[in-house]
Amino acid sequence: MMSDLSEASPDLGANLEFALSNPNWELIDGRGREPASVITRWLPYFVMPDLAVLDLGCGGGEAEAVVAARSYVGLDRAPKDRTVGYLDLDLDDIPDAHLDQAEVVIASRLFEHLENPKAVLDQLAARGLPVFATYWVSDFVPAGRPAPAEWKREYSLASFAELAASAGYEIVFQQLVHFVLMAAFLAPVDHSRMPRPWRTAEAKKFVKRRQKKGDRYMERMSDIVSGKARQASDRWSARSAFAARLVPEGLALLDVGCLGMYLEASAKPRIYIPVDIVADDPRTRRIDLNERLLPREWVEEAELVACLGVYEYLKDPAANIAVIAAAKRPMLLSYNVAEARKKDGNGLASNWASALTTAEIDALLEEHRFDVVRRVPFGPRQMVWLALPRDVAVRPAWWDDLPPPPANAPLAEAE
Repeated sequence: MMSDLSEASPDLGANLEFALSNPNWELIDGRGREPASVITRWLPYFVMPDLAVLDLGCGGGEAEAVVAARSYVGLDRAPKDRTVGYLDLDLDDIPDAHLDQAEVVIASRLFEHLENPKAVLDQLAARGLPVFATYWVSDFVPAGRPAPAEWKREYSLASFAELAASAGYEIVFQQLVHFVLMAAFLAPVDHSRMPRPWRTAEAKKFVKRRQKKGDRYMERMSDIVSGKARQASDRWSARSAFAARLVPEGLALLDVGCLGMYLEASAKPRIYIPVDIVADDPRTRRIDLNERLLPREWVEEAELVACLGVYEYLKDPAANIAVIAAAKRPMLLSYNVAEARKKDGNGLASNWASALTTAEIDALLEEHRFDVVRRVPFGPRQMVWLALPRDVAVRPAWWDDLPPPPANAPLAEAE
């Protein structure tokens, strides 16, 4: 059932603590961190190109520029941009003419505003229309944090699934795209009722690939909400063990993006300083590197800075590399290089914010006066670097006594 606004669950567990404490958690109606750009970034992943798009609650029509639609109609009670021909309509009663012409519906941040969301979904379901929807997940909202005043209701993971099912929809795949904002692709339970473009072999492949990734994602998300998971992976452990073989034991190690702290066990540091956006251990220093740079004083405490699987998530990796370079500390880093990524949204579905090639990483390290002494592939898409700073007054002895590089780790799909 749909929850009353006063009943948002505060119980997330430590793994989603960042979603509660981050000052930019409000994502709706311009109150947070560029919500329109967050949503439009994901639209091509959820919505196939060359379709007739009906955008319910279109706002300023930001979606039109990114969906590559064959035709686009935007409806809103109060369109923000009245110069582009969007229709000012009550979205609780959508004209049949617009529904009959549509092949896919965008309903971003819509269902919280409707008096009768099931009735709207019933209208869409009657025509077999797939729906791209976003909603605020009440499971992730702390007690005492108010929802926007204009909302009629909000949804938990379970209650949104119930709403979809009540109108004959299934959630084929969904992804938490930013803090508390979930994006979901809804399709009629009977897929044969969808418009013709969705019944092609290409469309079925489009959906199947995302469904597989979405199922894995939601299984992990359910564990996180219930407190059963650490949001970690055996492949992260394998990557840490692989990277640790590039450096000697017994160093003072700053582990940026530590989470499961696998590198502590693998590298056997003399001093271990864990850093992450979430605190899974009381020793962890919390920081959002998209909000502020790694403090130089933290870097100067270490003899080696590890950034394994971190820069994919940063909007400006170069700025953080510059801090480490200024402190003249070696770097141990890994990256899912752009030339090896799948074309079908591999990075996007992981919330990655950058897409650098091996050559571009090399160039960044060169620009910041690092010498790459090890560059070793790990799995099919990752590269691991050990880079030493130049122009150091006293060169530590271990820099000239490195372990031999390991062979590539033959993992099926390293993260």
